[in-house]
Amino acid sequence: NPTFSAQLISQTEYFSGRATHRVDNSSGTTGYIGDDHSVTWVVTTNDDYWLMNKLAINGTKITVPFSDTTETTILPTGTVVTVKRATDGRGIKTYTITCTNCYENLVVTDGNLNNAEGWPEYMPYAYVGVSDVEYWSNGQWSDLVIGNPVAAKRSQGANEYIETARTYSRNNYYYAQFRFKLLPGYENPTLTINGKKIDAELDSEGYYTTDSTLVYTDPRYGRDDLHGFGAYPRLIEIRAQEANVQVKYEKGIVTGADPIPTDGNMYNLSGVREVRIPTTIPMDSSKKMVFQGWKNGEITYSPNAVIDLAALKIEDGTVTFTAQWIDASEAEQIQFTIQIVDESGNVLGRFPSNAPNGVPIILDVNSNTIQGWFLDNPEYEISDESQLYYKSISNGDVVKLIVKERTATITYEVIGPEGAGAVTPPSESVKVKNGEASGSTPKANAGYRFVGWYTDKDCKIPVDTSWVGADNKLTPKMLGELWEDAVYYAKFEPAVASLTITASGIEGTYDAQGTIYQVEVDAEDGKSDKTFYVSIEGNSSVTIENLPYGDYTVTPMNDWSWRYGDLNPQSDTPKVQGDGTTMAASVTFDYGIQNYKWLSGNDYFACN
Repeated sequence: NPTFSAQLISQTEYFSGRATHRVDNSSGTTGYIGDDHSVTWVVTTNDDYWLMNKLAINGTKITVPFSDTTETTILPTGTVVTVKRATDGRGIKTYTITCTNCYENLVVTDGNLNNAEGWPEYMPYAYVGVSDVEYWSNGQWSDLVIGNPVAAKRSQGANEYIETARTYSRNNYYYAQFRFKLLPGYENPTLTINGKKIDAELDSEGYYTTDSTLVYTDPRYGRDDLHGFGAYPRLIEIRAQEANVQVKYEKGIVTGADPIPTDGNMYNLSGVREVRIPTTIPMDSSKKMVFQGWKNGEITYSPNAVIDLAALKIEDGTVTFTAQWIDASEAEQIQFTIQIVDESGNVLGRFPSNAPNGVPIILDVNSNTIQGWFLDNPEYEISDESQLYYKSISNGDVVKLIVKERTATITYEVIGPEGAGAVTPPSESVKVKNGEASGSTPKANAGYRFVGWYTDKDCKIPVDTSWVGADNKLTPKMLGELWEDAVYYAKFEPAVASLTITASGIEGTYDAQGTIYQVEVDAEDGKSDKTFYVSIEGNSSVTIENLPYGDYTVTPMNDWSWRYGDLNPQSDTPKVQGDGTTMAASVTFDYGIQNYKWLSGNDYFACN
């Protein structure tokens, strides 16, 4: 199993003789981490003067409570370290350090037990919104690091502090002096010692610096509770507030610069913290100077740059960007204005731009500015690519970029057998914003019929029925804010017909007699010719559906009876007539008795 070791710290003066401690699964300072991946190390001070004010395990600083509470720290490996402090009636302090989720060897790499009333130290405890925190020691400024206790400085002057009516000797007092800087985006810093505010003033180097402050009085000459710091140790906290920051833009040396952008946002580190420089490029009305960028602090930013608030210089709650300029004769880039106009000359947009000085220029239509305009105005496109080339442009010139309204193509496609029909027109173009579709009308050829309009090639999704008018004309409507290219499908299929054959005039005994007819189909499409037979019982009709469009020849099979004959014989039906979709034809056979004798003359005389 992994091990936990406090052996290194136990050998130092910080722990030796000041506390007793033990590790789980051991009577000494090194033990094994249990099968549940946890281990506990218990430290108990020898008297009420000592307290733990510093601890590190595997190089990671562990948060130690300065009252009878619990603090938790998670190591980079995932091990969870919990420190619980408990004080008994005599002031003896017990620290229970429990490590869970342990899958590694643990070593106590740093720590300190402080004699709170006989050993003057102060502890950097918490910083918010500050940097470069230092304290004065041995004639120089040194880093004041969170979690690292630091000794106070003994007074070197006589009679430096008088408490009530009692005067102490010069060696009874300990002082400390601090300084720090504000991080960008913060304001109103406060430095406290055990909650008591210590004044700090901003100096010319950007440091907030305190006066030399009494932080400790030798307890041999009386406690210093009257100083207002309360219990030991002296906890140093420096906390600043998040600033609400505005952004403004200034013209710089060119007073006639225009346009100058504005920014109405309010920024802070926990809300909107990214500052985006506008794409606006100010122009010198005299055409003598060329804009170079926006300067804040020591850095000049380009238009459209995005900067984190923490990287900017903030003064009195304001980030100021000042326009930077250079003489046009010395500039590598000149500035000009692009006007976007329609074919009628109406100005639709106006944007500043820049280009190399003294060379031919091709307008960059893929620039963020122009591309952004087309994204906002998708109904337009460049009317002529040749207009993008300029042999020369001078600083301050205005050039025109002519645009026209785009068109969308609407296609009307025939779906069906070859030669089944046509649509007129097969396609049309409409202006994407202000155009209206004229529509298309289908017409079926002989032998075929128009089925309907569809939005898909498989002809499964019909168009909106309100789009279809007389003669099945389709007039599409705009589906969104702009017309888009679209295809609509006109479905055609072979026309169908029905044929009705009627038999009448059959009387007497044989009125239930069946008649038979031969039907020959001469189909218009040249492919569906057929011959079939139909029987009719007595005086009735039969209708045959879904026949191909064409000519029909219906021949009665009249040899069924020598007595009955067709009173109005027809050799065929007329060609089916109709509207090109569903058509019907009919033929009637009217029978009558043409021979009243059941037998022939020979049979008649034989019977007599």
